[in-house]
Amino acid sequence: MQINRNAYYGLIHKGAASLLGLNQMLPDDADAVYRHWLKQRTSKTSCKDLTDAQLKALKNLLEAKGALPKPVAKAQQQTRQNNNPTNKQYKKLTAVVKSKGWSGLGAPELAGFIQRTTQQQCVSVYQLDRRQMSNVITGLEKWKV
Repeated sequence: MQINRNAYYGLIHKGAASLLGLNQMLPDDADAVYRHWLKQRTSKTSCKDLTDAQLKALKNLLEAKGALPKPVAKAQQQTRQNNNPTNKQYKKLTAVVKSKGWSGLGAPELAGFIQRTTQQQCVSVYQLDRRQMSNVITGLEKWKV
């Protein structure tokens, strides 16, 4: 798997700056300290000369020392932040609604069904969350007109 080397360069520099206090130094001194630190760890003075494995190892070292925050898994972040129905759910609902002979997602019959299913005064399919959308789709599939 190919890594984004530029992202690793940035992370390593950011972590080293935090670990070594480079932001409190004069630019020339900070550069010298950073390159000396890098040479001690990797025998190279520039991240561009490192292999992908060396870049990963250096990033992991900085994370272990607390100079970089450990990344949160993307899937976990998205599920907590985004509870909106998926595009697949909208497509499925549209297909089920059309199979009932209704005009579409704005059909008054669908609005009534949503209100009965969710027990809320929800008049639009676009106000549903993922769980509610799933319940509406399942209910419509089981419902005989």
